[in-house]
Amino acid sequence: MVVDSEKAKFGLAVGYQHVFGLTIMVQHHLVIFPAKARLFIPAKRGMRRVGMIAIHPYPAGLVIATKGGLTRQGPDQWAPVGRPEYIQQCVEMSLRRLRLERIDLYQLHRIDPKVPVEETLGALKELQHQGKIRHIGLSEVSVREIKHARNIVPIVSVQNRYNLTDREHEDVLNYCEEHDLGFIPWAPVAAGSLTRPRGALDLAATKYKATVAQLSIAWLLYRSPFMLPIPGTSSVDHLEENVAAAVLALPKEEWQKIERAVAK
Repeated sequence: MVVDSEKAKFGLAVGYQHVFGLTIMVQHHLVIFPAKARLFIPAKRGMRRVGMIAIHPYPAGLVIATKGGLTRQGPDQWAPVGRPEYIQQCVEMSLRRLRLERIDLYQLHRIDPKVPVEETLGALKELQHQGKIRHIGLSEVSVREIKHARNIVPIVSVQNRYNLTDREHEDVLNYCEEHDLGFIPWAPVAAGSLTRPRGALDLAATKYKATVAQLSIAWLLYRSPFMLPIPGTSSVDHLEENVAAAVLALPKEEWQKIERAVAK
């Protein structure tokens, strides 16, 4: 994850196989998000290494972030690992791959129910004390878990699934707003009947000469100033389309109309 917190309103998830075409765009937009490659991209060390060479040296002003604490056991098989020694290993490997001395934001991918969260976050706190992490964030957590975590270590961000048609974590977003925490919605593009031809989002997209994906991102930015959407991309054209959503503005009445359609 590489996000410019001041010049960009959202990050973009990309695979390393597309990084060469996106490098120029990073220089222009200061937005790129190669966070999950260790989990989702096939284990080709050469690809990962070449990808980071293409991005490095980073443009000035970027805030670089990544995640750790989740392992992939096989297709659709995921397991959180919160053992302190594993968390430390994850951070050290990220520092090496990203060619950094300090990661600006390191997020715990999942809380491991088999390991006391005090131990997991304690490891991140120690790495923060060592200067290897600047800020700590959480992912896929409840309000109760955020409150508990904040008693252990300062938390600056939360990354939960959230979009126009999936607002299960509305309470988490509200909590983040109340306590000045960044909210990073993964799966930010709406799905379902509203996005189909003649659906509310499709009709609005036609009216405002935009795409359903752009409207989905624009709504997130409208919903909260604490929002940092992370739509995926695999090409420069797609990146340009996603970035354009940051300046797409609909009247409040139009958003309310779309939200009412979602509530039906």
